[in-house]
Amino acid sequence: MRKVLLVLILCGLVFAGLVQPVSAAGPCSIFRTWTDGQQLTGADLTTSFLTVGQTNMIWACLDDYSQDVSQMRATTDPFPAGVESLATTAAGEIERIRFIIKKITGWSQWYAYTNNFSSTLAPNTSAPFTVLTTGSTVTGGSSQGLRRSAYAFFDTNTTDTDTALMTFDVVQTGGAGTIAKNAIRIFQFSQPDNGGDSSAQTVVQTGGGNGLTAYRAVGLRPAGLTNYATSGGYALESGGDTNSYHVGIFIDQFGGGPIPNFGGGLVVNIATNSTNGKGILINPQNVVFDTRQAYGIGTPNIGAADTNLKWQVLMNGSMGLGTPAEAGFMFVAKRDEIGGVSLKLIGDGVVTPAKFIRVVSGAFQIINDANTQVLLSLTDAGVPTLPQMTGGGTVVLCITSTGVIVRGVSGTSC
Repeated sequence: MRKVLLVLILCGLVFAGLVQPVSAAGPCSIFRTWTDGQQLTGADLTTSFLTVGQTNMIWACLDDYSQDVSQMRATTDPFPAGVESLATTAAGEIERIRFIIKKITGWSQWYAYTNNFSSTLAPNTSAPFTVLTTGSTVTGGSSQGLRRSAYAFFDTNTTDTDTALMTFDVVQTGGAGTIAKNAIRIFQFSQPDNGGDSSAQTVVQTGGGNGLTAYRAVGLRPAGLTNYATSGGYALESGGDTNSYHVGIFIDQFGGGPIPNFGGGLVVNIATNSTNGKGILINPQNVVFDTRQAYGIGTPNIGAADTNLKWQVLMNGSMGLGTPAEAGFMFVAKRDEIGGVSLKLIGDGVVTPAKFIRVVSGAFQIINDANTQVLLSLTDAGVPTLPQMTGGGTVVLCITSTGVIVRGVSGTSC
């Protein structure tokens, strides 16, 4: 090889100057196009190798690995069946990187970024994808986190006081019609929990903070954006399409801890200057205040009417103890159709007539079962009126031998 090179150099010296060489400049070009009879010097060889090994050794000068769509889609699993697959060429390295991109994103092709992000990197049957904020020690990795999670994020900065493990900042200012943009959207289908927890999202606080905090704070919106303080949105919204209650609050044992003896299910704190604020407001969707129940104390009955009702408040403002079908007393306080407030007393049997007690226009009244006839009226000054005992002549009241008060006429026998 050395002899051949020496011959070439000598030939170059012999024909030096006979023909001027053609040079090329710039990246991706060769140093010189040689023709017969040209002189080859040491400087020419050095420059040629520098052009190939340095000047043209940039990404813009390297050939592609997407000669056609099939080659562009080529991928190779770098870890099949848990065993490393080593690349032997640069093309193999590119194929393995493409495979990981496709696996992480869940796209149909590694470059199909218009697809939805649906990662299949770590299904429940394989090891989790774990991210640590700092260091390499997993804090709290247990059945609640690392072992059962496809993705696990652990904050090892235990002294931080004002940080978040994950932050989602979303701004939506354009568009028309129904807006359905979320920072996080979770859809889950699972069997009933059967005493466990099959929630689409589970939040557990084991320290001294809140389990879940939700605010609607328009004062924290980015500068220059619209103030939607009067748009009617909520800090927390819940609903559903099943014949069951949509929010359940349980005062019970959880996670092996003790059963709480104090506290309750709901606390509503109203600001001092909130003169018109409501702790709880029940709003009929159709703005019709009828006999639908607003509150109740009883036993929930999924798919049917609740049972064992002991207290209830209706949309029209009526309040009751028990149900109309129960033997005993039921008190109903409501705004009467003709004004005033009435109490309904149901007798000791289902079919026994009830009576109403009402205060209207300043008079205390007792009304019949049909709530149509006043039986007794008493003014604020104590003057009684018995509408059923009025009539012509001088009216007197008689007490019969059985103790019943009846109407009589002066001069006649009762």
